Amino acid sequence: MEKIKFFVDRKVVVWERDFFEVSQSDFDKVKASVENNTYNSYDGEVEPTETGIQFDTLQDVLIEDNDGNPTVEMFMNQGDMSDVCNNKPK
Repeated sequence: MEKIKFFVDRKVVVWERDFFEVSQSDFDKVKASVENNTYNSYDGEVEPTETGIQFDTLQDVLIEDNDGNPTVEMFMNQGDMSDVCNNKPK
């Protein structure tokens, strides 16, 4: 029997944890960026020593929280990125 190859993408929300060991001035930079809602651990300004995904916080994104766009999509695993189906109501 022939096997069918496909994959399913899910949009999720998850917390990420960044660990630091920095000088007082870099601590102040990171603190200010968190308070100003400009924190980005990938901006290269102050690099975390370690980063980890908090998998126990993973939650599916609902369609209504994604501007009505699908949050689960099924694709064939043969180079064609046209989705087979998704969870957007018809």
